[in-house]
Order: sequence, then structure tokens, then C-alpha cells
Amino acid sequence: IRQQYNLPSLSAAILKDGVVNRIGATGVREIGKETKVTTNDKYHLGSATKSMTATLAAIIIEEGKLKWKATLSDLFPELEIHEAYKDVTFDMLLSHRSGMFRGIPQYEEIAQAMESAPGVIEKRSIVSAHLLLKSPEFKPDTKDSYSNVAYVVAAHVLERITKRSWEELITEKIFSKLSMNSCGFGPLGNIHEATPSAPIAHISKQGTLTPIFTDNSPI
Repeated sequence: IRQQYNLPSLSAAILKDGVVNRIGATGVREIGKETKVTTNDKYHLGSATKSMTATLAAIIIEEGKLKWKATLSDLFPELEIHEAYKDVTFDMLLSHRSGMFRGIPQYEEIAQAMESAPGVIEKRSIVSAHLLLKSPEFKPDTKDSYSNVAYVVAAHVLERITKRSWEELITEKIFSKLSMNSCGFGPLGNIHEATPSAPIAHISKQGTLTPIFTDNSPI
């Protein structure tokens, strides 16, 4: 499968009753270098954190601190919100029915504020306020449309309620509870290492793989 799809590396495991039954790894950590991947290597997880964030939200709701049907106008009472978003509920953010775009529209309007923001909570606050003021991509709750930024807003709701960062919350209430002790945040490896210490991200252009040192936005 790795060769068929021209992947730098690929790892897989079979679990039975929570125990690793088989595990394997094939390929190299970086194209053009000989360091092979191992079954102990960490890999980037992208949108898998959406299901983790939804689980985290359910925990906060079970703690009585939030409701699935809380509206955005209830959750952000101090913000000026576009009329179309006022009755959007928290669960619509998680189910991709909020009307929000996949990414951030007119990002240039907040680029300078984002760059000078002191931390990730402040950045999510800026993005949330920006998004809620813009008109939605479609009328909320009329169709499913995948949105990354809806989860940024949902994460910031949890931060506002708990007064703690999403990173702290997900580590304490998800990672630690499931013994996910190797999880971290940000990009893996470094393209400047002669011997890569972890699988490097790659980008494919016209079938050619190029190593890159990048990751999803910190927010």
C-alpha cells in the first residue's frame, strides 16, 4: 500500500480487546534519507482531534457546565454576532451544520492582531469574534458542510467556560484518561536534521514528494 500510493512511510496495528496483537512499520522518516520508521515513531493526527474535541465537550456537558443546545448568542453575549448565527446551537458547530466556512474568510482583516496575540487562547478569541461577525457560507442547519473553523469556535467555547486552554483540557480529560502519554502538539521532526528523529511531513507536487516542516495552525 505504501508503494502503491508513493508514501514516505506507513504504520499499522491490530488491536484485540485493547491489546496490540500485530504491529508494523515500513518506509523512511524522510524521503531522500535512509532512517527507517519504527513501530515507536509518532505520527501527525489531524482532524482526528475533532472527535476528541466532541468527546471533551460531552465531558464538560456532563459536568453541568454547558448545554448542547446553548446558542452562540448565549455563549458570546458580549460580541456583535451576525443575525444568521444568533440561534446556531453548540451542537451545530460539532456536526458541521453551523453554516461556517471550511477556513477563515477575509483572514487579512485579523492577520496583524493574530500575529501580536500573546497566546493560543487569545488567537482563538480573535478568530471566533471575526467568524461570528461574518455572514455564513449557507443558512445554518440546512445542510452538512465540513468546517475546520467551527471547531475552533467550539474549542474556544470550552476555554471560556473552564478558563483553561483547549490544550490543557484535552490533555487532562482525554489523553491522560486513555493513557495517550506520547501525545503532543505541533509539527514532528525537523527537516534540518541529518538523521530525522521522527516522521517528517511531506507535500506532493505532480507526484514528487518534498519534505516540509509544517503543521496545522496552532489554533
